[in-house]
Amino acid sequence: MDDKIANSIALHQMTIEEVRGIKKNVQENIDDTVRFDICTRLIFRRWEPYISRIKNKLDISPRTMLLILDEVEKKEKERIDKLIDMEIDHRTIKKKE
Repeated sequence: MDDKIANSIALHQMTIEEVRGIKKNVQENIDDTVRFDICTRLIFRRWEPYISRIKNKLDISPRTMLLILDEVEKKEKERIDKLIDMEIDHRTIKKKE
């Protein structure tokens, strides 16, 4: 298997495992809302370093969050399937030569 394809498959599989962990936490949620925090840092100013933090908080329902996570998992599985198909095509072309 080509190293790039194998590394891509491993990366997508790790993403699926992370999404499953998040889904487990969302399913065990007691409240009616799930808080999704986005925190970023910006370093700017030319004359001295300055760190600015930007925080965005979204309160969404657990059902909506689970739908989002299900779609992410589905897309990652589709990408893995495409990579496997690419590897199969690559091997069949190699055998024909």
